[in-house]
Amino acid sequence: MTNHSPAIASGSDDAEAGHPALVAALRAEIAANRGRITFARFMEVALYDPAHGYYLSAERRPGRGGDFLTAPETHPFFGITLARQIQECWQRLGRPDRFVVREYGAGVGGLAYDIIAGLSDLDPIAAAALHYEMIEPNPHRRAEAAAAMAEVGLDQMVTIADVSGDRAEAPIAGVVLANEVIDALPVHRLVWRAAAGGRGGLRERYLTWRDDAAGGGRFAEAEGELSSPVVAFDPMMRLRAAAVTLHEGDAIEVSPAAATWMARVARGLRRGYLILIDYGYEATELYRGHRLAGTVRAYARHTVSDDPLRDIGYQDLTAHVDFTALREVAEAAG
Repeated sequence: MTNHSPAIASGSDDAEAGHPALVAALRAEIAANRGRITFARFMEVALYDPAHGYYLSAERRPGRGGDFLTAPETHPFFGITLARQIQECWQRLGRPDRFVVREYGAGVGGLAYDIIAGLSDLDPIAAAALHYEMIEPNPHRRAEAAAAMAEVGLDQMVTIADVSGDRAEAPIAGVVLANEVIDALPVHRLVWRAAAGGRGGLRERYLTWRDDAAGGGRFAEAEGELSSPVVAFDPMMRLRAAAVTLHEGDAIEVSPAAATWMARVARGLRRGYLILIDYGYEATELYRGHRLAGTVRAYARHTVSDDPLRDIGYQDLTAHVDFTALREVAEAAG
């Protein structure tokens, strides 16, 4: 069995760890995988477990009464402003008779409604060409969105779908939109360790379970060799290309999942524009300064925390986006 020491971080005890079903599932998966799983896998379960994951539960999370606010919940001006940008995209594409806006992470449709309303006021001809695709993985949000769109008479203009799994979206001419989606895709946590002779290297921070003497236990993190998804992603190549030099203890995140998502989204855009709105930087800026302590954060009840290992299933988890990596994937996809 691989030696996963040293342990470098610990979470809360099992009574505070989070949803009991998620805690049990994660513990079972850790036990079945030689005592550890990647942080990316932990994040995937915590956020996207079909029954109890943060983003797939019946409870609505965003909003003033929830855990955080995004711009669409703050004011309609956000969607109305985006409508102006979308109108320009339609014009640059030659004013096509059918123009698709495909929004990922569309929720209950608040942003979609504001964009449609804004475009209808700004340019009725562009609005008449519009077909709006809402992509939302949560079945509860899809049902609420369908009811809301029918209530305001937009159900003929709007379609609502879940594209989880291997089924790819049909290529469109128009705009792909994602507002604060990519920062919640799973990340692997890495740390730079110096080595004898001056050559250092990256190590991965895995999730483990540590029993205690009282019969309970806690989730903890421990370092190990790079997992196969990280090896394939080749973070060292990317750091060299960005002229980034790391030092002992510097912590970063990488997201092969975000790159996979970007490739899929790009294949679904036959002609048009991609609008991504999120927290992040180009690699040269992302991997420097205070961000080398890591950017994973947890959000619950409008409070931010740097402890992702507690309240599992009850708090949002995010990490800053590497826009360089996404741009390179999109360019490769054409």
